[in-house]
Amino acid sequence: MDVKKLGTRQLFLMKRESLEKKIVTYYEQSGDADSVIEYLVAVMVRNALNLTGAFSFLCKDLLRDLFLTVEPTDTLRLFLPFFKEYFESKEWDGLIKQYFGSPSEYFSQTEMIRSFKNAFEKEGGLDLYREGLVYDIRSRFEDAAGKRHLLTIRDVDPNKEETLVAEILEVLTLLSIFEVDGVRKFVALVDYKGGGHVETTSYKVGKAKQTEEDTVVEEAPTNTKTKKQSVVAAAPSPKKSNKLSYEEAAAIVEAEYPLPGEEALTSESPSHDAVDLPPKPTSSYVRFDKTPEQVEEEHRQKNLKRRLDKQQGKKKDSRTKRNRKRK
Repeated sequence: MDVKKLGTRQLFLMKRESLEKKIVTYYEQSGDADSVIEYLVAVMVRNALNLTGAFSFLCKDLLRDLFLTVEPTDTLRLFLPFFKEYFESKEWDGLIKQYFGSPSEYFSQTEMIRSFKNAFEKEGGLDLYREGLVYDIRSRFEDAAGKRHLLTIRDVDPNKEETLVAEILEVLTLLSIFEVDGVRKFVALVDYKGGGHVETTSYKVGKAKQTEEDTVVEEAPTNTKTKKQSVVAAAPSPKKSNKLSYEEAAAIVEAEYPLPGEEALTSESPSHDAVDLPPKPTSSYVRFDKTPEQVEEEHRQKNLKRRLDKQQGKKKDSRTKRNRKRK
């Protein structure tokens, strides 16, 4: 059965309880003891840099069973010194005999790992911690093909000296579990930077809670053309024209230049003079057989047209010119 391996996201970002379940489940499905041991070594690196040591003795029962029951392998033998505290004195003596044959062989073959273990246990001597800041380490590693990879570890202790931090990170170069397309990711440590920042707000939308709108937004770049077409079809926008219609121009003129008496009628506080003045009588309807309302509307339309022509800069018609010549 092909079981998906754990990556840096799970090992360096997951909370303790979830990560422990992941590792146990992985072993139950795969039976891959070597990978589980390397996972727990990576977690020890995280714990050694952690501000509170929140990942101490992770998967203790599983690890004990592996070393006490599984057939010894090179991976188990290499990393055994990291886990001395997981066993009682008699159990530890038995493991040394089982894996190395004698205490002298154990000490001669595990010098490097025991040096790394001392780095795990050292306390930092700096005084950089400040309340309210979140500290992390951004490290870069070179892979087997010469390509560089970034690894960020959060909630770290800022009081550890740079040489101590570098030595702890070097342990990751011993692991074979991190790879991309068969190429080991962490072959050599390039550099690292540590820093503290103020974490203000954060938010994450899980897959289960993701709305339909969120999904559309994520897929928008690949369907931009289709989306634009649907919007245009739903709400077509008419072409704009710089030429005003007669009704639009008349409305502008009426608003800008109201007829006498109109200003008072449309004002919020009408003039008392306008109310007191009686309307001017007209007798045109007698001559043209029209009602007073029709005559008044014609006068209003003529005055409006005259002002509109003046506003648009039109010349007077030819009849006016001929009248002027006769005079």
